[in-house]
Amino acid sequence: MNLPLKILSVLCALGVSVSVATFGNTKDTPPQLIRDLLKKESATLDDLRADPTLREKLRQQLYQKLGKPAPKRRRTPRMPQRAFVKLPPYCQVIVDNNIFRPLGYREYQWTLKLELVGTIVYADPAKSTAILKSNHPKYRRLIVKTGDTFLEELIMTRIEARRIIYADKDGKQKRLNLPSIFSDSIEKPETEER
Repeated sequence: MNLPLKILSVLCALGVSVSVATFGNTKDTPPQLIRDLLKKESATLDDLRADPTLREKLRQQLYQKLGKPAPKRRRTPRMPQRAFVKLPPYCQVIVDNNIFRPLGYREYQWTLKLELVGTIVYADPAKSTAILKSNHPKYRRLIVKTGDTFLEELIMTRIEARRIIYADKDGKQKRLNLPSIFSDSIEKPETEER
């Protein structure tokens, strides 16, 4: 791409509206103006592409040199933040006992469910790793080492060959065993004696 096309593309990127009537009172052409301004700032076109503050500065200088006021950039209005207020007690009763809910409605009580997928045990307990699967909305699969905090409140205390021991936020120790492929519910096949 030749230099005048690059400069015109920079003009478009800067958002400068240039017409033939704009340059009636100046002898310079748009590419020459940009070259002069870049030389004055001791910058290159690559610097101009990379730095948004330099682009805005060049845009202001370009409009100043052309003798026109630079149009102000419109900012999109932000959506107003909804202020959540605490409801008065008489309104809270209405919200709690919504008449449009189905009969027998109960609020969902989410409980955390963890499943041990596998363990990697080393001689050094600090290197031992456990792979867990959970029903947490953000953390479905977890790789945890001894001493790590996971799911924001549980602490891994010990990792053994087929089980892990972790503590909850109250300090209560809980165990989780690796499920066996041979469960007790499956009946063992009878062998024939000959």
